[in-house]
Amino acid sequence: MVFKKMRTFMCIKINKKLLPKLFLIKKELQKSGAILKFVEPENLHLTLKFFGDICDSKINEIKKEMKKNIEKVKPFVIKIENIDFFSNRNFIKVIWVGVSDEKQRFLELQNEINKALISIGFEPEKNIPHLTICRIKRQDNKENLLKILNILKNENIGEMTVNEVYLCSSELSREGPVYSILDTFKLRNNL
Repeated sequence: MVFKKMRTFMCIKINKKLLPKLFLIKKELQKSGAILKFVEPENLHLTLKFFGDICDSKINEIKKEMKKNIEKVKPFVIKIENIDFFSNRNFIKVIWVGVSDEKQRFLELQNEINKALISIGFEPEKNIPHLTICRIKRQDNKENLLKILNILKNENIGEMTVNEVYLCSSELSREGPVYSILDTFKLRNNL
């Protein structure tokens, strides 16, 4: 018997009210002349946990553990701000926006997810809370890009309330990844 595996991750979807500001950031970055691949607006998210390729039975175990444990966490507000990049000035790979204000609450949520899923074989992980906005395809016009990134580094995108998390699958295609929501987990009912 062959089990189909699915590329899967847990995330927070970005509130649509932040999209106009992100669009303005995109326009500024495009002025650099760098070859950039922007994340589609419907795919913008903050990753809480990346599972990789897993089978349906493991997905069902994740759902069960999340439903039991996620209500321990209260909704909270985060601020999306401060543009930065991964790798280094010589080789920029990803441009992202950070999470501030309630960053600790974000990390607590991530910790609760890690604790809930360790019993079913997933190792705890921590990452820098960030929203990937684009990937650099080639290092053309890097100096222009670095100048614009320096101007934008303290940019405030806005605030949003985190009151649910999503279990999603990602199917890679030539046009880019196609995300599907497998399940939604509501945080505790009161803010």
